[in-house]
Amino acid sequence: RLTLPAGLRQDDMVRAGERFFQVSIVEADGLQVRGHDIWASAPVDPKVLEAGGKAVVETPLGKRTVWITERAGERGLVRLPGQGLPARSGHPRGDLFLRLEPAARINENSARALLRRFAAAWAA
Repeated sequence: RLTLPAGLRQDDMVRAGERFFQVSIVEADGLQVRGHDIWASAPVDPKVLEAGGKAVVETPLGKRTVWITERAGERGLVRLPGQGLPARSGHPRGDLFLRLEPAARINENSARALLRRFAAAWAA
């Protein structure tokens, strides 16, 4: 059984007893490690991508509230400084880059929302 320390980078060496192993990081579930940084995809409401605003996204560190500018929405990328790999043995702290993707739109406009509320109040 081997416990690996947090913040290992590609090609770091890990000792297990008398043997040494080279760390290899592969992409999984849309997560990628590039140097000290973590890259991930995050679905965001298309309206927020167009006009900017606040979005709650799932990251490797848990849910984070992210402010998205119009420019970031156009580029489809936002950077969270210091949220990547932790600093470790001479390596600096990395950043988290989120590739913003439009979330599936829920087919509901304001008229449908009013109709739904009216139906719920009428049934009560």
